[in-house]
Amino acid sequence: MIFMDQEGTKMQAFVLQKNTTGYEHLLKENQCLTIRNPSMGENRQKVKYVHTSFKINLNPNTTVQECNEPVGAEWGFDFSPFDSIVDDPQDDSKSFKSPIDVIGFVVKCLPSDDKSDNNNGKDEKKTTFILEDLQHHQIYVTLWGCYADQILDFEKNNKDEKNVVVVVQFGKYRFWGGNMYVSNLYNVTRVLINSEVKEIMDFKKRMAHYENPLTPKKRDWIIRKSQEKIGTSTSKEVIVNKESQEIGKNPPWEDELDEKWSDLYMLATTTVNLDP
Repeated sequence: MIFMDQEGTKMQAFVLQKNTTGYEHLLKENQCLTIRNPSMGENRQKVKYVHTSFKINLNPNTTVQECNEPVGAEWGFDFSPFDSIVDDPQDDSKSFKSPIDVIGFVVKCLPSDDKSDNNNGKDEKKTTFILEDLQHHQIYVTLWGCYADQILDFEKNNKDEKNVVVVVQFGKYRFWGGNMYVSNLYNVTRVLINSEVKEIMDFKKRMAHYENPLTPKKRDWIIRKSQEKIGTSTSKEVIVNKESQEIGKNPPWEDELDEKWSDLYMLATTTVNLDP
């Protein structure tokens, strides 16, 4: 378990099944508790779910009661900016580090199928997608098992959704080939997709001012389309007007640029030179 206090500090907690008599039904997510007489010690587990180095043990003398006045943040996110995590050349790139919380919008889902792959000795379904933050930094996210199903089900049921924001909490990460990869940490991870939580809604509001930078492929496509529309215009250059706030919001599930979005990818003050 992971406990969080009113200041947002998180600790791993452990309890033997035999010690939960009387309060086992209270040990559930988002339940506010009053805990008395626990013991504390150093957390020597190799894989840690939180940043603190101590753990809480609920022993036979511990009492747990429901608290009817929730305190602190509901989710306790601790998001890491994508550019704040840097690769350490001295580290073994095969080893994951944990934990990490990230938030971003999906810019692309890599092809996936129903075939399972090996994850920690188990055959599980997986899916990989690219998350981008508002500063245009990107990371890869690979989710396994039920977390992969969560993404694939959302994709299946929301094919026309253009702005997909994903939160991965209590994940793990490593660098490979110069790129950062985030994955679920066993079954501890929490994944939220376009959920009605404050952090995601705030992120989407900030996305309203986001403009996806033109890649060479998209720019060439815009120039070609502009030339087709203008024909034999004698003007040396054309100022392409921004006609929608939906710039760069093609559904991330689509790999190619759909022609129906032609006007939406034209940025204000973009200058298109028509000279050969």
